[in-house]
Amino acid sequence: GKTFTATHTFNCGYGIYYAETTFVFGENGVVTVISTSDDHDNGDNACTDDQYNPTFASKSGVKGTYSVNGNKVIINVADTEIVLIIVNVLKANEIKCESTTISSDAHGHISSGTLFIKK
Repeated sequence: GKTFTATHTFNCGYGIYYAETTFVFGENGVVTVISTSDDHDNGDNACTDDQYNPTFASKSGVKGTYSVNGNKVIINVADTEIVLIIVNVLKANEIKCESTTISSDAHGHISSGTLFIKK
């Protein structure tokens, strides 16, 4: 029943764009991953090659599964694995990306160290 969000950068072509990615943790090990990038799709510096469309998330959300092992949260969604670390297990207000199988040049790439804050 917790929701965590981060604003992070990713590369697309020769540009660097911002995305907002949210993990909505539900019951029975189900997680919904939502990601948007108004920066990529709109404005003066918008990408003219494509629209923001990460493989692991969408504006309306893509469902996946998660498990917790100690202070690690392992998410599997759309053939992608994202490993997050609970920064303080007693408060569980922040989770930090430890690793991901998202390609570094893919839409919405989440870098190691990206901090997601509980909403």
